[in-house]
Amino acid sequence: MELLAREDARIETHTTIHIAISNSDIIRNYYFASAELTINGTVYQPQLRRGSQIKSSLTRAADQATVDLQNVDTEIGREFLSLGQALFGSDTKVGRFWKDLDSGIERHRVLLTGVLVGLQINENSCQVTAVSEPYANISVGATRRVTNLCQSKFREPNTCGYSGNQLLCNLMLNHADGCEGRHGSPLKQAKNGSFAYLNSKSRLVTQ
Repeated sequence: MELLAREDARIETHTTIHIAISNSDIIRNYYFASAELTINGTVYQPQLRRGSQIKSSLTRAADQATVDLQNVDTEIGREFLSLGQALFGSDTKVGRFWKDLDSGIERHRVLLTGVLVGLQINENSCQVTAVSEPYANISVGATRRVTNLCQSKFREPNTCGYSGNQLLCNLMLNHADGCEGRHGSPLKQAKNGSFAYLNSKSRLVTQ
């Protein structure tokens, strides 16, 4: 605050975003900023557009942050599309980086933490939207993703509990290669770690 209030201050500032995916199948971390930065030993790739803004309000029930990532080379867009539903609900931190150009002192502050809820991709950019947690920079509540695929690790004794001959599971509730084939009815409903209500009524019917 003292730096920003100084009349003769020369400041370099950038927006940052960290997207962390962690489930039974995919564990990945993405670090982007509006310039190539190294913060606490972590390299942030310069894929975030300079015009991006952190949009938050103390008057809304759920604050939001939206940032734009360049997608001119389509690499980020193709990467995010390949992740499918694993991307949604991932932990997201949007912050701001400041550097005093006179003293060289650097500061980085996370302004919003939450989960990724929106993704819009076109030939020029990827727009990422996150909804905040109740308190910025503090992780609270459960981190279970809202998805129709089981989030339990297959054959894990304390969650899945399957101990048969099958070595793979597609994590779907009503599929022969998923919970239906591994546990059958009605045990599959107790063992499956998904949000089955996301499906339509017709899709919930066992095939």
